[in-house]
Amino acid sequence: MILLAPDVILDVLLARAPHAEPAARLLDRVVRGDLEATMSAGTAALAWQVAERAVGTQAARGLVEQLLALVPVTPLGGTTLLEALAAPIADADAALLHATAIAATAGTIVTREPRQFEGSTRAIRSPAEVLATLPG
Repeated sequence: MILLAPDVILDVLLARAPHAEPAARLLDRVVRGDLEATMSAGTAALAWQVAERAVGTQAARGLVEQLLALVPVTPLGGTTLLEALAAPIADADAALLHATAIAATAGTIVTREPRQFEGSTRAIRSPAEVLATLPG
């Protein structure tokens, strides 16, 4: 199980070159069932907010609905927040993602920003690094 960080989700939704290509390939592998993935509730909310600014309200809602059909959301509750507060990670957003990965039993957090996750007990990989581990 992998946890997709907001940067990876936004790369796909907003087609942000050059990062969109490996992120989209990774999401395709998730859709094909080659890999199990989740995202945090905060990631889904952020994707909606950023997409709304980029493409407008209606288009953003459609994009987020499609995203939710492809990638399940791991909820964020009090226990996860407490786990984030106790995490040995300086960045608050990264600590929340780390705690969400623990709650989801995700062994890997997929991001382009590994330095934010220093101290994580989860593997931190880029989309390209995860793709390199998959057959075919």
